[in-house]
Amino acid sequence: MWAKYRSIINASNIELMSSHKIKKIFKGEETEAREWYIHRIVSQWFSEQEENLSRDTMDKLKKIIKKTKMQLNELEKHEMIKIEERIFSTERTLKILDTYHELLPNEVVVARFNMAYLYAMDKEEITLRISKKKQFWTEEDILRERYSGSLLISNKRFIIELNKKIKEIKFEDIESYRHKEHGFEFFMEDETFILRTHDQKTLNNTIDLIFRKKAKHVIEKRKDS
Repeated sequence: MWAKYRSIINASNIELMSSHKIKKIFKGEETEAREWYIHRIVSQWFSEQEENLSRDTMDKLKKIIKKTKMQLNELEKHEMIKIEERIFSTERTLKILDTYHELLPNEVVVARFNMAYLYAMDKEEITLRISKKKQFWTEEDILRERYSGSLLISNKRFIIELNKKIKEIKFEDIESYRHKEHGFEFFMEDETFILRTHDQKTLNNTIDLIFRKKAKHVIEKRKDS
């Protein structure tokens, strides 16, 4: 089994290895053993060949995992995300993340995005709109401010529930945020506020957008201590 595993790891170009060839190499082996070695191929090979990472390679290896019916556990999913972080850090271009990771309560995510524009209604309930396009408002009760920094959610509309009234929310002041059961809790140096979504479907779609469409450079996932 180890020889089979090494024959793949030592391949001159793993991108040329088809899923059929991988499956054939592990034919007759127990499912658990096959899945463990395929995972080692994904994690160890990419770790050793960090400078040669490519999106094409990751896509092909994901097809291998899918076609060999390998079921990733949570640790392995996290490892895949780390691999993709390195790919995105290297590419420096905006591309779609293929990995879908469902955030759990109390899990902290830090994400960096392009410059965005922030618009907020100065009322008891603040409607926050985040947009990548500059927009103009004529109403006096809307803060027409342009901020640059970390775009944390998406370009959708949400209701923010404030611990106390905040007139200006600058992205660079947001240190981190935590996924809660029905929204997100943002942490600033002297303020904390909650971004509340109306239903679980909206929340799931928002999480999906974070990982699939808006990420640029690096997405770092860590557990809240």
